[in-house]
Amino acid sequence: MVVWGTKSPGRQYCTVGSDNEGGGFRATSHLIARGRRRVAFLGDATLPEVKLRFAGYRRALRRHHIAFDRALYVATEFTVESAARSIAALLRDGPPFDAVFASSDVIAMSAIQTLHSANVDVPDAVSVVGYDDIRMAASYTPALTTVRQNIEAGGHALVSRLIALIRGERIGSLVLPTELIVRRSCGADGRAA
Repeated sequence: MVVWGTKSPGRQYCTVGSDNEGGGFRATSHLIARGRRRVAFLGDATLPEVKLRFAGYRRALRRHHIAFDRALYVATEFTVESAARSIAALLRDGPPFDAVFASSDVIAMSAIQTLHSANVDVPDAVSVVGYDDIRMAASYTPALTTVRQNIEAGGHALVSRLIALIRGERIGSLVLPTELIVRRSCGADGRAA
């Protein structure tokens, strides 16, 4: 068996996945480099891949000597409705924030829509970065800065590893690099900071 995703402790199967911790680190570091200091994290850190994205977020905060504020972590499901509730709750009850790192593009886009509905300007008042680089990300308004996973390379790696397993070969898991795609939602003009 070959599985897409993060290898869970104790599991004896091959996985192919993205560098989720590195992606989270790059996304958060980019926001900090753009002058943001109050970065909210939206995602469910009990899920294996999101847990790694959250770890990268925390590592970036430490690297830049920014204290982690537990109130800026909002457990958010991968749905439009959950993301809208999370941002609305932060706006209503939470501490001030000037950026959002969302653990998926769907969450990021819903956050932007909710912020716009509350008359909060994206990217001037709040910068937003998503994760996945889904097809809609580039054409969203504002165009979404996001972490791209190389799905094509992942598909090739999954199939080649499965074929190797069928042949009886020993194979190892693979972690693929991620890439930060900089667009307007973080206030950038398309060039990395």
